[in-house]
Amino acid sequence: SLVMKYSDGSELDELWELAVDDPSLRPAVEAGLVEQKHLAPKAVWIQRLSEDPYSVATVDLNLAVRGLQPLASTSEAEEVLLRVLHDDRLDYSTRLEGARSLAGQTQGLEEHAARLLAGQLSGRELLASELLSQHDSAETEQLMRQVLARNFRPAQIQAFRWLRIHRPQVALALVPDYIAHPDSSLRLEVAAALDQDTAPESLRTQGGLLA
Repeated sequence: SLVMKYSDGSELDELWELAVDDPSLRPAVEAGLVEQKHLAPKAVWIQRLSEDPYSVATVDLNLAVRGLQPLASTSEAEEVLLRVLHDDRLDYSTRLEGARSLAGQTQGLEEHAARLLAGQLSGRELLASELLSQHDSAETEQLMRQVLARNFRPAQIQAFRWLRIHRPQVALALVPDYIAHPDSSLRLEVAAALDQDTAPESLRTQGGLLA
């Protein structure tokens, strides 16, 4: 891409200054800067997400959300991203990007996941599981088990994977409930949980699952 030709930070800053007001150049340059995790457009991203996001194309909102991911632990970016996460008027894809950008936070997101799960939005389980994907706490475990118990398959897969990695004994205990699940990706997570356990009965179960 055009941005990949520039390795120096000052050159990327200059490239952004040239592109920001050029409708034909700005989208490609901005996408490249997001990929490079370069923060020259930071002020534009925050303004875009804060002032009137409903008049902005979804693709541009999503770029801004992804661009702010390296700054998610700062108070300014976190406030903007949390507002995106909980804004029912925004496109689901933008809110999902918000959850993913916030996921690197180390604390305090459990309450936001619980708030999402208590709502009515279709697909809220995936927002919650993405948000907590990099957390590890007792509250996260309870929320992931809550997600798993609901019938939204993309989130169920992620929740079971989280339990398999962070709470392997819990995942093993849940194997009988999900070993015959109709979703093949979830069954693969079940097989992976069994693969972590070398007890003979677990090996026999895994053989039956994959037969």
